[in-house]
Amino acid sequence: MVHANNLKRNCGKEDSTRQSFELEVLLDGKYFYLYHLEIDFIGIVREELSYKGQYLQEYQQVMSAAG
Repeated sequence: MVHANNLKRNCGKEDSTRQSFELEVLLDGKYFYLYHLEIDFIGIVREELSYKGQYLQEYQQVMSAAG
């Protein structure tokens, strides 16, 4: 769930508490998935999942949610 309460006008601590994480996974030696998560003191700020079929290709976004 992405919280709408963390908009700048409502959340003065947003910029000082935000953390980002990324996880890249290779499946069967050919399928790449990239998961990106940003959180602050309230909860999830942004969440994304991307996919590519080959190493040299660009990631294509599968899912994105932002507050």
